Amino acid sequence: PVEDTIKSCRDIRKFLQAEKTGKQWTVEYNEQIQQRTNRFYVSNSGYYLWKWKLDETGKRSYHNMLKGHGVKLHNRLYSDEDLQWKYSQGETFQSIYDVDYQYYITQCVKVIEQLKPRQLSLFNF
Repeated sequence: PVEDTIKSCRDIRKFLQAEKTGKQWTVEYNEQIQQRTNRFYVSNSGYYLWKWKLDETGKRSYHNMLKGHGVKLHNRLYSDEDLQWKYSQGETFQSIYDVDYQYYITQCVKVIEQLKPRQLSLFNF
């Protein structure tokens, strides 16, 4: 089942998304300017990732890079040794990353629904 597969995954790289913004954009996360290329994942405790540029009037025009979902930046991966140490201290994958599993389950279900063959009726003309 999709839910079991996602919740049993222990590789954060499977959850990462990346976005490279054009030079006209400034990227902001938790009110701090970021680099233009970022890796991130949807998290229960993350902040919105914004990009903005100045419009014709000189005002900032903001766009949420993942509408309606908080994310955590993950531009540096933990080494295997660091992760093993954290696990040895009683931490879990979820306590380290706080992945929003429901977001990923919903996205997978959407893809599966698109791939399912539509049942045809002999009486459709």
